[in-house]
Amino acid sequence: MQIRSLISAAVVLSLGLAASAAHAQTVSLNFDDVLPGTVINNTYAAQGVTFAGVAPFFTDVQAIDTVSASAPNSLDATGSEVTISLIGPFSGGATNFTIDLVPDPLGFGSPNTSIQFLDGLGNVVGSLNNIDQTVAQTLLFNSALFQKVVLPGDAYYDNLKVGVVSAAAPEPSAVALYAVGALPLLGRVLRRRRNG
Repeated sequence: MQIRSLISAAVVLSLGLAASAAHAQTVSLNFDDVLPGTVINNTYAAQGVTFAGVAPFFTDVQAIDTVSASAPNSLDATGSEVTISLIGPFSGGATNFTIDLVPDPLGFGSPNTSIQFLDGLGNVVGSLNNIDQTVAQTLLFNSALFQKVVLPGDAYYDNLKVGVVSAAAPEPSAVALYAVGALPLLGRVLRRRRNG
């Protein structure tokens, strides 16, 4: 019985180490897979991302053809702020966020605004501050889990990437070392069984 328990424990340990290596989940959107002017509120819902504008300005968010060095289409947030909600595969939240800010060619945009990151209850868990919307730039955020992102209006946004960083996966050699480390214990149990 002790041998079975020991073998079971070793198998559970090995499986537990392998399972602790949660897979990283990432989605990248450049909005070029839709025609310019397309409302994209729920277009990417299957990938875990939805968009909403703010009433009374506009609630429909569009992909707009912009003169961008990065891509032809961008997310249009020139009418009001846009809320990005994470659902489906990201319903537990994300930890990484990257987006390119494309200034409004008409000159709108604040030299000092911020992006807010919220949890599922609407509490602010982080922010990117002092963003100059008049300058093209890539914005990066890594933090605790967030489920919503509020992008300030008066700019376009492109090349959105959202991801979850999981616990580091154990190296196969580490799993093998754990298994080898359990062998002396297995030997002791076998010797006791023979001698007893």
